Amino acid sequence: MVRVLLRHFNLRVYLKDNALEIYQGLLTKKSIVLKKDKVQHITISHNPIKKKLGISFITFKQAISGKVKKKQDKIIKIVGCKKEQIAVITDLLFPNENLEAKNKHFSNVYFKFRLYLRSIAFLGVLNVLLVVFQEGNLVFLGNLLLLPMVVFFVELKFKKRYYILNENVIVLNAGSIETHRTYLPFFKVQNIQLKQTILQAKREVVDVVFQTASGKIKIPCIAMVNAQEIYNYTLFKVETSLKSWM
Repeated sequence: MVRVLLRHFNLRVYLKDNALEIYQGLLTKKSIVLKKDKVQHITISHNPIKKKLGISFITFKQAISGKVKKKQDKIIKIVGCKKEQIAVITDLLFPNENLEAKNKHFSNVYFKFRLYLRSIAFLGVLNVLLVVFQEGNLVFLGNLLLLPMVVFFVELKFKKRYYILNENVIVLNAGSIETHRTYLPFFKVQNIQLKQTILQAKREVVDVVFQTASGKIKIPCIAMVNAQEIYNYTLFKVETSLKSWM
């Protein structure tokens, strides 16, 4: 609450000439002009409480030339957005796009296996530390509490990890308690890679990594056939687009 009060006090957003003008701040007044062309991708996020209240927050990742002193210089966030306000922003950035298509593509089950493997490794280290520091009596109680939580979060994270393909935009969903939905226009991609470990190669799954002017976005553990289609289509859209990426 303190952070929101200090950073986003009296938040006002104006739409002017294909740009967003943002004014906010309590002790330090801050004004930002966010041009449409500089936005590389956006992420709309909410959690159960915010969803109940009908609000979300939008994170803008923009391209910045030269050296960036602070990570925050690349990231702009608008908090407390209602559905109508989100619609205005998405219509500005992605006009005439059907962003709510139902053709969801989920990560391979190997992604769930990898999540469980990492969680078990964490629990193993925690158990060893408890035994070393002579807290063995807490091992059973700790596992009794943590194991159901691990299963819950892994299943939830796997369920929320999917992507949606549209003609000009790829939508990536992720999260556990919070839900993060990222909208990335294909023509903003500067580089795309298919990365694969030895274990992934045996299962014919691969990670797709998009490089933009504001950082990387990854789709983990999808079938090689689907990854190759995304790879080829992305290159096609990048090479044929006449739009300015910044």
